[in-house]
Amino acid sequence: MKIGEFSKKFGVKKSQVRFYVDRHMIVPVKDGTYPDYDETCVKDMTFILKYRSYGFSIEEISKLLLYKRYRQTEDEAYRDNIGTLLKNKLNDFEEEIKILIEKKAEIEEELSQIESEIVHSVSHGVQVGFLDKLVCSKCHEKYEVENANIKHAYLVSGYLKCTCSKLTVQEGIIYSEDFNPDNLLSVKMRLDANIKNDYYVELKKAGKHMSDRLMKWDHSLGIFFFNAAIEIVTTDLDKYLLNDGYYIFSNYNLKRLKEVREYIIKKDFADRCIFVHFTKDYPLENTCKYFVDFGGYASDLIHMKESWLISNIQHIFTSSESGLYLDYGYYPTNESYYKVYDQLFDRRTIHSKDISSAVVLDKDLDKIIKIRLVEFNK
Repeated sequence: MKIGEFSKKFGVKKSQVRFYVDRHMIVPVKDGTYPDYDETCVKDMTFILKYRSYGFSIEEISKLLLYKRYRQTEDEAYRDNIGTLLKNKLNDFEEEIKILIEKKAEIEEELSQIESEIVHSVSHGVQVGFLDKLVCSKCHEKYEVENANIKHAYLVSGYLKCTCSKLTVQEGIIYSEDFNPDNLLSVKMRLDANIKNDYYVELKKAGKHMSDRLMKWDHSLGIFFFNAAIEIVTTDLDKYLLNDGYYIFSNYNLKRLKEVREYIIKKDFADRCIFVHFTKDYPLENTCKYFVDFGGYASDLIHMKESWLISNIQHIFTSSESGLYLDYGYYPTNESYYKVYDQLFDRRTIHSKDISSAVVLDKDLDKIIKIRLVEFNK
C-alpha cells in the first residue's frame, strides 16, 4: 500500500511515517516510483506504536526492532531481553506514579488551603458585639439588623436599617445606601498604577513613623482608617493592631477595600474590624476617637474638587479627637498641596515630621513629591 493509505490505517500523519522510514524503523519496498508498505511494515508500525504507548523512547524501540530482525525468531534470549526492558519500564512507571501521587497530594493540600481561606474570608463579617457602634450619620439612630445571616457571631450578610436609610451587608462589608454592584464608582488617583520605587521607599519610612505614633493611642477607643489601602504596601498592619482595639476601614474603591480585608483576615484581626464601602455619602456616624489617612488620599480627593468626597472627609475628620495623616504634594508646581488639611480644617498640629525632602517621580514631567507625617488634636 502507498504512504497515504498506510498513514490512514494507523491514524498518523505522513510526516510521522517518513520520520520512522528515515530512521529505518520501517523499511518499505520499492515498487516502481513509490515505496510500498507491505505486511512487514504493518507489523513494524504496530510494534512501534504499541511500545511508544508504553513510554519507550525512539532509541529504545529502534534497538528492539533491530534485535528482533536479526534474531528472526522470538527465542528465549529475545523474550528475556524484552522482559527486562518491560520490567525496567514498569519500575519507571512505579516511580513516576509515586511522584505523581505526591504532587497530587501537594496540590490537594494547596487547594484545601485556598478553599479554607475563601470560606474563612466569607464567614467573617461585622462582629455582633460591634453592632451597637453602627449609628446612622443622618438621623443618628442605631441601625437595626434585618434578614441577617450570622455565622460564628459575625454578621456576614443582610441589611442595616434605620428610619431614613437601609444599608447592605455582603460578605462582611457594609455598603452605603446608594450601593450598586453593577455601577461601582471609579476615581482616578494621581499615583494609582505606577508608584515609583523611590516613592515606595519613602512610604516605607512613613509607615514606620506612623506605626510608632499609633502605638501611643488607646486603640479600644477606635481608629478610623480613611480610604484604607496603602497601609498594606507601606507598613505591617498586624504590628499595630491590638486585640482590644476597634477599627473601621473605609474606601470608595471596593477592590482596595477587599484587599485590605483579606489581608487582615489572614492576620486574624478581622474580629476587631468593620469594613465600609461608600460611593456618595458615608453612612455611619464616626464612633472612633482617632482618624488615620495614611496615603494622603484626602489631599487627592480635595484637590480633585469632588464636593461629596470633601463633605465625607470633613464629617469623619472633624468628629475625630486626634489623628494622623500623610500630606504629600508636587513641587514646585503645586506647593499648596502640602497644606491641605491645615487650610481646610481647624486642627492643632502636635507632631510633624518631614519624611522626604524631595522624591523625583518623573524627570520628564518635573514631578517631585514631598511627604510629611502630621499628628493633630482638636
